Amino acid sequence: MTQLFHIFLAVKDINRSIEFYTKAFEGTKVLYEFEIDGFDITMLGLGNGVVLELLQRPYDESDGKWQHIAFECTDIDAQYQRLMEAGATIRMPFEKTTVLKGRNGFPDTHCCGVHVLGPDGEEIELCQPQPGQKWGWDQPNTFHK
Repeated sequence: MTQLFHIFLAVKDINRSIEFYTKAFEGTKVLYEFEIDGFDITMLGLGNGVVLELLQRPYDESDGKWQHIAFECTDIDAQYQRLMEAGATIRMPFEKTTVLKGRNGFPDTHCCGVHVLGPDGEEIELCQPQPGQKWGWDQPNTFHK
């Protein structure tokens, strides 16, 4: 069985990032802290089996770099509020009604979402299907069988 193990993020200040993610995602715990090759590393459990690996680097080459990481929410408004209170900044405005247009037999998904930036400029997306909706990949496909 293969499953997501962890997400890696290089950061400028590991303590600032631990504080941000602990405030931003309710129930976040430090799972493990270690050092390898002179780098401080912390593994954070963000809940639901999601693990974020933070590595503090003394230079800016890859700090805060990934395209984005998305979290599905059961209460997007509350999660957005926690992120903003933790110090996030808005990257793309909160869209309460977005339609993901299905292609190749996949159905449309009606959802809401927002993109914010964390302390090192990393992009975090929050998304939630509209009530009664499922994500397109959780529904039958009429094209690919």
